Amino acid sequence: MASGIRDVGVVAIGRISFMVFGVATQSALARILGPDERGSYAVCMLFSVMLSMVFMAGWDSAATYFVASKKFTISEGVVYLFVLGGIGVILAVVGGWFAIRLPLPSLDKAPEAAFRLTLVHVATGFFTLTVPNLLIALGEFTWSTIIGVATYAINLVAVLLMLWLVGPTVYAALWGTITSTVLGLIITLIFLRWKFRITLIRPEPKRMWEMLS
Repeated sequence: MASGIRDVGVVAIGRISFMVFGVATQSALARILGPDERGSYAVCMLFSVMLSMVFMAGWDSAATYFVASKKFTISEGVVYLFVLGGIGVILAVVGGWFAIRLPLPSLDKAPEAAFRLTLVHVATGFFTLTVPNLLIALGEFTWSTIIGVATYAINLVAVLLMLWLVGPTVYAALWGTITSTVLGLIITLIFLRWKFRITLIRPEPKRMWEMLS
């Protein structure tokens, strides 16, 4: 009972911290970027989210379920998430590349080069958001929250640093976001290696099909 209450408290603190850092990042973008650049960044992030929703097919939820139910080891969960998620990322990038060229009104809100850069975020953002969910499947709520908060904090610092180095452009904001997602993913993988000794395994078609189905 005490453990459950503690986990709920940790998750609640994490959610509040995510919101604080998220609001701080958006406030910084609103203050530093002009209306046009800020609007372009928002459209690019929406574009990234839509591609992830269409092409990722819920493989993150499948990986979390299989690890939580102990049908997969944590090493299997990570490897199969990267294999199937990698296929989804490729499809999303290809689909996004062709979508950029379509005469859609929303795609007029940012330069084509910014949307192409957003395709990099599709890949890094997907894994940065999904791999930490495996910690929740393992009951590691505290560490999941710590890593999540660290990633949000890194995002704020990275975005501000890029805006300072490059200038107040949508490209700087995107590079800051991409940098933070890469660092967040690296931190998660290092922790999983340290805590759970994850290793590379040979993917098996039968196991992949179980997760895919």
